[in-house]
Amino acid sequence: MIAPYPRRLDGLIDEAAEADMERLVGVVRAVRNLRSELNVPLSRPVDVGLYVADATVRARFTDSLPLVATLARAEPLALLDALPRSVKAAVESVAGVVLTIPLAGLIDDVGAELKRIGREMEKVAKELGGVEAKLGNPQFTERAPEEIIAEVEEKGAQLRERRDTLRRSLERLGSLST
Repeated sequence: MIAPYPRRLDGLIDEAAEADMERLVGVVRAVRNLRSELNVPLSRPVDVGLYVADATVRARFTDSLPLVATLARAEPLALLDALPRSVKAAVESVAGVVLTIPLAGLIDDVGAELKRIGREMEKVAKELGGVEAKLGNPQFTERAPEEIIAEVEEKGAQLRERRDTLRRSLERLGSLST
């Protein structure tokens, strides 16, 4: 109880290991985000290809592939020798790793998915319009407590982020339907 609080020992910090872990977490997060954007259930494994240009990073990342496959539910997970030329894939870049998820066969009815995303975009646009109107109203901004204004601004930021995500999904699916 009276022992000193543990101190950080800078000599024990491994910058390369921390960068590897950040890269691993970023890739898993990106795959999961793409799954969510494309409305692919977690129970369904997805085909993921990873391209790493830097040979050193590639060698270090290779050891983590089974972990990425498990956490991202990626089957098969392949380390690619070159970037794929297919435009019919969701592509994301994370810390020097380019990941691709082929869209063909992943979404059963592209038209229905496009309609679903369109409806959701309309809903988000309507909500965002209300938030922006509220923030544009001088009576609201002058009379409302700062906490309420901050909450409304935060909701607006979340809605804009959701709108941007939906636009990316529409672009990805639009390339699949043509």
